[in-house]
Amino acid sequence: AAAPPQGRQRAGDGARMLGYGGYDNRGLGFGGYRRPVVPPPTPESLKSQIEDLEWQLKGRLSEVEQQLAELREMCGMATPHGGDPRGIYSGKGNDRGGVAGGLWLMDEPSKQYDLGFEPGIWQEDTGGHVTINDLEERDGHVFEGSVWDCGVFVGLDCMGPVVSLSLALIILLNVFVQAAFCYLIYFFMLDDPVGEDTLSGLLRFRTSVAHSALYADQVSQQSLANQVCAMDVGLHWANAQVEFVKNVRDA
Repeated sequence: AAAPPQGRQRAGDGARMLGYGGYDNRGLGFGGYRRPVVPPPTPESLKSQIEDLEWQLKGRLSEVEQQLAELREMCGMATPHGGDPRGIYSGKGNDRGGVAGGLWLMDEPSKQYDLGFEPGIWQEDTGGHVTINDLEERDGHVFEGSVWDCGVFVGLDCMGPVVSLSLALIILLNVFVQAAFCYLIYFFMLDDPVGEDTLSGLLRFRTSVAHSALYADQVSQQSLANQVCAMDVGLHWANAQVEFVKNVRDA
């Protein structure tokens, strides 16, 4: 067999020097040279890579722990509750019944995870904390999709001036609409049960019908009103009328 050209021989020597271990006979690369075969990684190389990643992870963990320690120190200096970063601490370890308003991570009702603040490194409780029982005995308020609840958020920095102004205008508009609605109901939708029109109608009925001689009994000389009050059997009664008169007499 003829020897390969000198250029190919040099490429093969270079590939062997780099540790590729031979040629790839499945195809040719650029310029007519065969592509070198890359062997799979060995267990030793994988182990070294894993060790490098482990050392990098340990370094990052140490940095995170240092930052957490700085945050704990800052929280202890800034909290007004005796250096307790959770705000309120009862001194009972991880007892949920004695802690109100603390920082907790709740995965399940039966599991409670503290953020790692030890009770011994903070000052003692001053007796001014609020327990869960105190909170349950007080009346609470649930925010709903109502305009009246928007007044709580007016003026907050997180809302911004434009949103706060819009909320204030909406609240004022709602107050105006409520006042106008109450005015319309009070003056135009409520009828006085003993008004002038009602009294005049009752007087006309009494003089023209109830005590008129036209509707009086000629035998007993009783007016229609007296016959109705006495439930005279000579009148033509309907069942509804009888029940109504009985209710009026009983009242």
